[in-house]
Amino acid sequence: MKKIQFTTLFLALFLAAAIPGCTDLGPGGPEVTAQFDDEYEADDSTILRVVNSNGQISINSREGDTITLNTTKKSRFGEDELENIEITAIKNNNEITIKATSLTVIPPMVSVDMDITVPTNVTVDSVEQSNGEIRISGTKGGDMSASCSNGEITMNNVDGYVSARVDNGNIEIRETTGIDELEVSNGNIVAEIYDIRNGATIKTINGEITVSINPSLNAAIEMKTTNGIISVKGIALNFTRTEVTHMEGVLGNGGDKITIENTNGNVNVKAL
Repeated sequence: MKKIQFTTLFLALFLAAAIPGCTDLGPGGPEVTAQFDDEYEADDSTILRVVNSNGQISINSREGDTITLNTTKKSRFGEDELENIEITAIKNNNEITIKATSLTVIPPMVSVDMDITVPTNVTVDSVEQSNGEIRISGTKGGDMSASCSNGEITMNNVDGYVSARVDNGNIEIRETTGIDELEVSNGNIVAEIYDIRNGATIKTINGEITVSINPSLNAAIEMKTTNGIISVKGIALNFTRTEVTHMEGVLGNGGDKITIENTNGNVNVKAL
């Protein structure tokens, strides 16, 4: 009986850690929190990078000349556990890296929620997260990449070409200047493509891909799936290959290539 109880508890903890976006760090006791707020001078040459482990990252923009950071550390394992995560802002010339760093060898049972507001002229260069959600909206400074192991990435109204990678979770990209690369292992991708440069790749292994493409774009498009269906609606493609699981075509006058690839799931392509 004791063996069964132990196995059940282990399985519950494992599943909680494996669920995309889950930042529940075990049963513990009542949740305790600690707030850390700061601001940093910025101008049109400032480049921002953000690194976190467990929690959420939210980035928005506004007029001004400072980056504001509002951080909440959370734990169910006592206030002392909160001290095992340090929030730092490392400045190197025009670069600022905001980072949540573990101070212990064993990762602390702490999640960190970051709410960051940047001036519209600041470039948000990269955002890295292990477990949790990344939400970026309204930034105007330039191109950006985001990555997450377990969670979701959402970008909306970003002035720049974007890339995103998730292992377990979804990607949703809307109203950006353009797409460079989107990749998911287990999860769905929803993306709007207004423009590309030197080609674009959109790929998942287990999930569904839905892509809306600017109908006035000049591009070559290749769509593939191993186990799924390809659907093309409302977009004038000059097809050069039409198989159930592999289609190619030319949009407008052709040009750089958009590759959309799935292994287990459907590929849906339509006009913006």
